[in-house]
Amino acid sequence: MLITAARLLIALTLTAAQTRVNGDELSDANINGKISTPCDSAKLLQRTASIYGNELDKLANYAARNNQVKLMWQLGAATGGADSKLAYALLAALAEIKQAKAAHALVHNLGHFLKFKREIDIKTGILAHHAAGHATAADVVKTNAQSDFTNGASGAAGKAGVLTDLTLNTGNVCKENDAGKITTQGHTLSTALTKALYLTPDDDLKTLKYSTALKLACAGTTQQNWKASGADIGCTDSGNTPKLVLKLTPSELFQKTKAAEKQSIGKTDEDSKMCTGNYPEPASYWPTNQQIADANCQYNKNKQTPPAELASTTLASLKTDGDFKKLVRQTINDKSPTGTATSKAIDKIYGTDESAFKKTFITSIGDSTAKLWESRGLKDKKYSELSSANNLEAAYAQAVAQSIRNEVEKAKTLISKPKEMDCKNKVKADCNGECKWEGTDDKGECKPKDGEGQTNTATGDGTAAANAEGKKCSEKKTEGECKDGCKWEDNACKDSSILVNKQFALSVVSAAFVALLF
Repeated sequence: MLITAARLLIALTLTAAQTRVNGDELSDANINGKISTPCDSAKLLQRTASIYGNELDKLANYAARNNQVKLMWQLGAATGGADSKLAYALLAALAEIKQAKAAHALVHNLGHFLKFKREIDIKTGILAHHAAGHATAADVVKTNAQSDFTNGASGAAGKAGVLTDLTLNTGNVCKENDAGKITTQGHTLSTALTKALYLTPDDDLKTLKYSTALKLACAGTTQQNWKASGADIGCTDSGNTPKLVLKLTPSELFQKTKAAEKQSIGKTDEDSKMCTGNYPEPASYWPTNQQIADANCQYNKNKQTPPAELASTTLASLKTDGDFKKLVRQTINDKSPTGTATSKAIDKIYGTDESAFKKTFITSIGDSTAKLWESRGLKDKKYSELSSANNLEAAYAQAVAQSIRNEVEKAKTLISKPKEMDCKNKVKADCNGECKWEGTDDKGECKPKDGEGQTNTATGDGTAAANAEGKKCSEKKTEGECKDGCKWEDNACKDSSILVNKQFALSVVSAAFVALLF
């Protein structure tokens, strides 16, 4: 058993070693010398296009991948306490911005990818055709059974062709295998090259070889060597059946390709986004290696970087995120992008502990609870239990509605004591109008005249109780008379306390909506 295990270990070790030697991952640092055939070049280009295509797929799914985190942040803004509402709301707003940027980047990058892919597909077809020609037309002698010269009359078999036609393999001979190997040595590529491509030279792809070698040979039952002496020329055969055969030997039908040559993507290896040319014109159906490099360079130069994943958000990243800092500046009304107020505000809202931030807003946010309507009424549910977007959105709608109801009830409570707030803390000299002084000069207290501090039941049209002059505000017909707790508005005298109450109520409700927005 021990020996068997040792043998198995040795075999695995050798296999791993061979994999490292024969199947290296290609990179800018080791690509030189690894591309040796037209198929290698074709696979390199196709693999590069596949990598860029995968990046687009990832970008297209950005919203779906990050939607749950965004909805949890929105839910936190609707259900959290006074201290956490703003923190969650800012993150939710940032998530909306990132999703919008991802959608814009997808459209932008896709347009450039299609231009790049067009050139890659054309070039790959040229390389694959060349490779198919080499695979079919090897350097071998091609003869035809009917090509023997005979002593027959003109028009006999001697006029038959001497070389059979060639049919190329129309299958994709340069398709990478299931293991993702793109070279004859079994190399792989998972990250697109940024400095240079290595491609079959253009001249090798453009050259067809027509040179051939003609040979007159002798054939027969007992073949004799070629005889050329005196008046005799030709072949002799002891069986009296001499034959003269013409053989056609093609030296090459396609140019043999040399090793792939380096083609810098940009003007220099250090700056692969400094392009030497634009995308080739649509009419370019035979793109050169330089044009392929230009297309690659233009794609790298113009593609937009995808936004970071929401789950990777950190305090440090928030402080360097221009969009987030702008949101915070708007919240605190800071007009200076270069000031320190924004950074201090972030510290105040989120604290300075990275671990605590990650736990609260990323890793443990699923433990927070919200109410979701089920068949028997509202039930408390953890965010993590609201697995579908529909459930999260339903819980968010419920939380927003409840928050509005809470703010309205709060506004009613505050409105119920307007007179008490107006009279409280006034000195005796200022205690007039709707207020009255109770007590001595030194120890008295300013209170509402009704003594209860309750809401006046008037509707706001000036029908409140009579003031100190014995007249209701609505009974005063001129602006000069409109005083002592009354206010002239819209060409009518109205009870000022009710107007204040209404304005106060509106301000409270407005504040409630603003709070929900943040």
